[in-house]
Amino acid sequence: MQSMLSLRDITVGSDLMSKDKKEKKRKKRMKKVIAYIIAAILIIAFNVLYLSRYFLGVYINYKRNDWETDRNFYAKNIKLDGIKLDKNGSKQIVYSSKKFRKGKANGNVFYYVTHNGNKIYASIKDYKKYVANCDEVTMYAKDCQYSYQSDKGKINATMTGNQIHFYPVSFSKEELKKMKIDIWEKCKNKIFVNEYGTDSHNHVIYHDWKKQKVCTNFLIKNNETNTYGKVKGESLITPGKYDRLYPDSDMYSIDKVEKYDRKDKMMNEAADLYYNKKGEKSGYFTLYGMILFVFLVLLDLVYTVILGIPLGVLFLIFDW
Repeated sequence: MQSMLSLRDITVGSDLMSKDKKEKKRKKRMKKVIAYIIAAILIIAFNVLYLSRYFLGVYINYKRNDWETDRNFYAKNIKLDGIKLDKNGSKQIVYSSKKFRKGKANGNVFYYVTHNGNKIYASIKDYKKYVANCDEVTMYAKDCQYSYQSDKGKINATMTGNQIHFYPVSFSKEELKKMKIDIWEKCKNKIFVNEYGTDSHNHVIYHDWKKQKVCTNFLIKNNETNTYGKVKGESLITPGKYDRLYPDSDMYSIDKVEKYDRKDKMMNEAADLYYNKKGEKSGYFTLYGMILFVFLVLLDLVYTVILGIPLGVLFLIFDW
């Protein structure tokens, strides 16, 4: 009888131990299920947050025609009378006296120096007066500056003569008139921006987002006055409310004092996500990322809803 009681005690104790082990396993499984559900919820929340920002960027790009203002400076609108002469004088050019060479033609001796690929000749008299006893020679080229400004933009043009002289010189009224008209004519087909954009390979882009050819400056040459120069333009148009969102914003003037509220900051982040730093859509990388995130979301939902939650309930009911 005593041995039978002992066997019964052993059996009961073994059953209790078995139940404890099952309970521990059940709790361990439940902890894993709960941990996974929490992780799945966090991953889904992250993906939804990321996707919402991306799709906001899609909407920003969709509204570009309506939201982005045209800040190009169209030089065709420049009035001839609005172009002003700011300076008419000489540009100093310093040469070493050793740069002068001696030549002879038809029995006549002369001296010359090469300037911009052209030979500038000096008589023996001028050579002895200005060059012979000097280490350096200051020479002069005709030089003038024009400007134009409106509420849309401005230009600055510098014109320089190809001929150089031993004394200060300036352009005649007739030369100034011809150069002014030439600048005006050659600006008619120009569209100015403040800076050039670049693509994903850091190559300069010479057009705006509407594929119009743009420039920051251009070189000019006038054969009638034997001059060359450079015209630089700049847009002065104030950016609109949403212009900062688009990748070509650096090509124009920027409102540096503007303050952003929470909504503006959210739109800025969405635009940064949708466009890469070089001003193009993120393309295949973004598409791949979106597909991956959607796949993870669906996987999380399927596993959590179809497997995770039912399994957790079954563990509780049937004590697995």
